[in-house]
Amino acid sequence: MSEKIKYHSITLVAICFLLSSCSNSRMAETVEMEERSMITDSTVIISTDNASFASVPLSELIDEVRYLQLENSDSAMLSAPVNVKYQNGTFYVSDIDERLYCFDNDGHFLRKAYKKGKGHGEVVRMYDFDVDNDYLYILDGSKSAIIKYDHKGNFIKDDKLPFRAIRFSLTSEGFVFQLAPFSLNNEDENNQIVITDKEYLLQNSFIRYHVPACNPVSRTPFFFRANDKVIFAPIYGRSIFSIDGKNDYDMIYYVDSKSPYYEPAKHIDGAKEAMEKGIIYTYDNPIYNGKYIIQTFTTSPSQKQTLLINSDSNEYAFFNSLVQDCPLVYDFNFLLTKSFSNELQSFIGFSNSYYPDTHEKDIEEIKQSKPDTIASILIKEGISFADNPLLIIYSLKENIQLNR
Repeated sequence: MSEKIKYHSITLVAICFLLSSCSNSRMAETVEMEERSMITDSTVIISTDNASFASVPLSELIDEVRYLQLENSDSAMLSAPVNVKYQNGTFYVSDIDERLYCFDNDGHFLRKAYKKGKGHGEVVRMYDFDVDNDYLYILDGSKSAIIKYDHKGNFIKDDKLPFRAIRFSLTSEGFVFQLAPFSLNNEDENNQIVITDKEYLLQNSFIRYHVPACNPVSRTPFFFRANDKVIFAPIYGRSIFSIDGKNDYDMIYYVDSKSPYYEPAKHIDGAKEAMEKGIIYTYDNPIYNGKYIIQTFTTSPSQKQTLLINSDSNEYAFFNSLVQDCPLVYDFNFLLTKSFSNELQSFIGFSNSYYPDTHEKDIEEIKQSKPDTIASILIKEGISFADNPLLIIYSLKENIQLNR
């Protein structure tokens, strides 16, 4: 057992002792104590006191924006999109109904990524997916298995997992999983995150579940793989972690805020408390292009902030809103950015314009106020609100001024 694991195990015993002596403790305080116990000398502490500014011009952040309309047909209809990844000339786009469709570089529909069913090589319920140069990997939550296909859609292999997983990512040496509570059948080791080798043998584990102060069924994107690292942010936490090729983990950033931790438990109205106290916690996954990390934080049910970090200099800034000053960009939203493609050297996300809150009056306003180039991109004759969304593909500027 490594010194780091020993240290964390001792810390967890101390936490449990403190809890047993204080029956009225908030469960979120336990989460905070454990999260803070994982801060190391190399962790960069981000203060919310002077790291925020109200808005920033979009033109100072993004560059080389283009839109891609995904083909709309009866066989390729997506509902609310959830995630998108790009590999070997193919966009893999998933939606809230667990569909996963493949589109080419021009947005043309290629195929469904998998066959739904209970048979060999079929998927019952897709919880998460990942891709590498050779394969598509799908986490089937019902089968508790990783099902592997090639990039032509051919079934390759079906691997049963020794635990129940909610999310996962490939690593350079194997996999990292977020588990459902008590998946390892050991109540003393109720770990949320585990790292395995390519045969799913446990190599490391950390971050504990504190039921009921967790949301184990939430399956928003959780991990992001960049080069030889996987970075992630525990939901309802304030930290960003990194897993390297040696199956070791480190907390690389921690957001220090004076507000209490969010409490999604039955005995506390967490949403009301967040609204009143401006509680800050991570929600979606951090996205990394090798230099900049984009991380969404929620400060109340109605307000989200974007944290932008320069990982080279460790400079950072929060901002609440964007000044939409780019003439060929319509209604940009960092919250809809879902991945970064090394192949394209671009971030990929979804455009606000094709989300359900787009109405007829919005369409008319766009036609009247935007240049013809925007109208031709976003508005089509006979538009249907059941159309597939636009992908927005963009890069960040090389040098962004960030103030700590």
